Amino acid sequence: VLRVPENPCSPLILVGPGTGVAPMRALIYERSMAPRTHSTETEMVLYFGCRKRDMDFYYANEWEKLKSEGALTDIHVAF
Repeated sequence: VLRVPENPCSPLILVGPGTGVAPMRALIYERSMAPRTHSTETEMVLYFGCRKRDMDFYYANEWEKLKSEGALTDIHVAF
């Protein structure tokens, strides 16, 4: 079971090495919807990889949108 840390200031490092990225996506959305103040902003970094970028880069547009909105600090991909 994946859970967001109780402390909203805890950084999240999310790793989806070809095992499914949907649970990490849910965590990012859960934290991004929480009330944000300067003291609760924190880093969230996603590492994701699979075999073929054109077939396996799920939610690619969403990752970029989340990053531009500040909900996701960075994304690192490997294909």
